[in-house]
Amino acid sequence: MNWLQTQGAEQALMGKLQSRSSIIFADQVAFLEYLTGRGIDIFDRQLMRLLTEAGSWGAIRHHGLLGNTVIVSDDAGQFRVGNHALCWIHCERLLQKLMPAKRREVRCVELIRDLVWRFYKALKVWKQQPSPQAAHAFRRRFDRIFTLRTGYNALDTLLARLHRRRRELLKVLEHPEIPLHTNASENDLRTFVTKRKISGGTMSPAQTKFVA
Repeated sequence: MNWLQTQGAEQALMGKLQSRSSIIFADQVAFLEYLTGRGIDIFDRQLMRLLTEAGSWGAIRHHGLLGNTVIVSDDAGQFRVGNHALCWIHCERLLQKLMPAKRREVRCVELIRDLVWRFYKALKVWKQQPSPQAAHAFRRRFDRIFTLRTGYNALDTLLARLHRRRRELLKVLEHPEIPLHTNASENDLRTFVTKRKISGGTMSPAQTKFVA
């Protein structure tokens, strides 16, 4: 249920699935029968994807798997589960996407980006020799950066939004072993995704077979 809440599931759906105790299903048929009995349309592909992901995560938690594993993501909804941390590179890209119209606004964005990159580099150095004593200083420095107000509304709104994600952005202070970004994972998947895109755009079965 907690996972469904993080994914923004509708209250009506949550009400149908509300239960006083955990439910264990022997197989997929039992799972589908349960959903049907609760008045849920099991032929709704988008809804079933959401419920299947929720069930998979529930099974993982029930069997005690992953343990203290931290999931680092770019904030895509399907990965915002469990002990979650945010990718710093993707967060900084949000600053890049701003479109300042005035010279002063451009300078404000440049200043904040510089402060963020300096903070990020300091975190990378800290990870090499983690010191619990320094963690408090990092949290104070984070607060100083992300509570700045520049007068550029779009930038200030983004800073406030990122400050609300403080715990996820600073998860590394609790778990120095985790990466600060998801670049390595994305690089591992890039070849697969490229093949999938090309295969999906071929004009004949022979071309698809050749790409695969």
